[in-house]
Amino acid sequence: MATKRKPRCRSKTSKGKLKKYIDKLRKALIKKIKKNPLKALLIAVGTLAAIILIIGYSMKPAPQIDSSAYTHSAAFENCIVADGIDVSYAQGAVDWHKIKEVGVDFAFIRAGFRDTGEGNLHVDERFEENIRAAKKAGLAVGVYYYSQALSKKEAREEANAVLELIEPYDIDLPVMMDYEKFNAGRLVNAINSGQLGTPELTAIAEAWTQTIEDAGYDSGLYANLDFLVHYLDGTGLSNTTNIWTAQYNTYAQFQSDYRFWQCSDSMQLEGTESQYVDRDFWYIPANGLWYSNASDAHDRTSIGECSIKFKKSKFRYYGHNVEPNFKIKNGFRRLREGRDYTVTYVDNTCPGTAYAVIRGVGKYKDTIAEKFVINKFIF
Repeated sequence: MATKRKPRCRSKTSKGKLKKYIDKLRKALIKKIKKNPLKALLIAVGTLAAIILIIGYSMKPAPQIDSSAYTHSAAFENCIVADGIDVSYAQGAVDWHKIKEVGVDFAFIRAGFRDTGEGNLHVDERFEENIRAAKKAGLAVGVYYYSQALSKKEAREEANAVLELIEPYDIDLPVMMDYEKFNAGRLVNAINSGQLGTPELTAIAEAWTQTIEDAGYDSGLYANLDFLVHYLDGTGLSNTTNIWTAQYNTYAQFQSDYRFWQCSDSMQLEGTESQYVDRDFWYIPANGLWYSNASDAHDRTSIGECSIKFKKSKFRYYGHNVEPNFKIKNGFRRLREGRDYTVTYVDNTCPGTAYAVIRGVGKYKDTIAEKFVINKFIF
C-alpha cells in the first residue's frame, strides 16, 4: 500500500526570513528617499513615463489600408464608405483577424460556380473555411456565385444551389449573382451566336435574383461596367436588386444606382496567401436606411422604427476592436441579437468615428448604421 505523502508547506522559519528580507528592503528604500527625495522622485517619474510609452506603443492600431486614391460618386456624399475584399479558393488561406485589423470591414466570399465548359455546378473548395473564419473575425459577410446561366431555368438552379450552401450561416450582405463573360466559355458562345441578347440576359439575371429574394434574402448582381451597359439592362436591374459594379479605375462610371464597387483586382494585403486580392467599397446610408429587397420584406417591421440606445457613445482605444453594448426596443419589446437583428462594425479597429451596422432579421428588416466615437488611448 502506497504511503500517503503529506502536502509540502513553507516552514515558519522560511516565512520569518522572507518577512525580515522584505522589511529590510522597505527600510532601505525609505532611507534613500529621505536622503535624496528629488532623485527618487525623478526615478519614479521616469519609470512611470517609460511604462506609459510602452503601453501606448503596444496599443497603437495596425496601419490601416489607404483609400485616398479613389474618388466616390457625389451620390454617396451622405454615405459611410466601408472597405472590403472578395475572395475565393484562389486567395488560399486567409488570416481573417489580420484582415480585419487593417480596416477591412466586409467580404464577399465565393460559394460556388458553374463551369464555363460543360456547365456543371461546383462548390468553392474554401467556402466553408472562409465564411466561418470571416464571421468569427467580425466582418460583414456576403456571398457570390459565378454564373454561366444560359436560361432562366439554369439561373434558378444556380440560385437554389447557393441557397442550400448558405442555409447554416447568417448572411449580412446580399447574395450576389456574378454574371460575366469568359473567353470561349459557354456564355460568350451563346452571346456571339445570337442565342442571347440583352432581353434574354436581363431576364436570366432577374430569375436568379428573384429566386434569392423569394427565399427571404437580399439579392444582388455583380457585373463589370461593359456587361452592365452593353449586354444587360443595368438601369432596369438597379431598380430591383443591389448592383455590385466592377471597374478597375480610381472612380466608377456606372450612371445608375449601385451599392458596391469593385475597384481593383490587384490590392496587396497582408493576410492572404495570394499576391493580390480584389478590392471593394460598400456604400452605407449614414442618415437613413438601407432597404431590404427580400420578397417577404412587406410582412416585417423595419429596424428603423425601433429605438436604439448605446450605454455610451464614446470609447477609449485599448489595442483591440471596439464593440459597444446597446439595446434595441420595439415599443416595450426588447429585441434579441441573432433572433431579431445582427450587428457588424465599420471602422472600429482604430481611433476615429466608427459605426455599428444593424440589420433586421426574422420579424424585422432593413439595415441602419449607428455612430460612435473611439478616442486615442493617450497620444
